[in-house]
Amino acid sequence: MTVFVEAEKDSVWPNERCCFCRAHTNFWTLYPDPCKVTGESVACCEACAARAHREDLPTKEQWIRNERICDRRPHAASVPPPKTTRKRKP
Repeated sequence: MTVFVEAEKDSVWPNERCCFCRAHTNFWTLYPDPCKVTGESVACCEACAARAHREDLPTKEQWIRNERICDRRPHAASVPPPKTTRKRKP
């Protein structure tokens, strides 16, 4: 079963990261489910939505916590290479 998503209205470019692959996306989960409270949607790209199952979706709270954890990790592009302390032989 696929996850249903819809594009965010008035979005010029992707603002959030997919809850599965963390790719930038402007698509959000969509379910007419009485168990899900309005505002509980999470970002999910179209590729992951086609492969994922509804049961795999994180809650909004889990998704936000995971995003905070991922944002604390150093990103390769923003971390300068370590300085070498070894002297070169002439």
